[in-house]
Amino acid sequence: MGKNRLAVECARIVLETGDRVVLAVLDPSDDGHDSWQPSFRRAAVAADLPTFAPSDINSSTAVARLTAGRPELVFSFQYAQILRPAVIALAELATLNLHYGPLPRYRGVAPIAWALINGGINHRGYAASR
Repeated sequence: MGKNRLAVECARIVLETGDRVVLAVLDPSDDGHDSWQPSFRRAAVAADLPTFAPSDINSSTAVARLTAGRPELVFSFQYAQILRPAVIALAELATLNLHYGPLPRYRGVAPIAWALINGGINHRGYAASR
């Protein structure tokens, strides 16, 4: 699951290991064209991966589609939707999320910017004091 450069590069690494990707879950707004960020949709299609771009990842329809793939692992790389328990629990081994800042404090679209505005992040993942 994901979008932009982070999802493209992480999917490339997973594929290079020889692991099978059962489904590339795309952001519905990804039109398949590269701009200042590469398109995960374009990269998934180029790699001949099956794709799915649900408007609501937590809907019963989306959960059923994801469950049908029987994933061992689910990776979320800069995915725009919040995963609810039904989605998190569907992987046999684990669902892993990579986020650019400590959650929940720096959730949202600009975690790095907010961390910098707040004085950085210390080794415990909290804004450093000024």
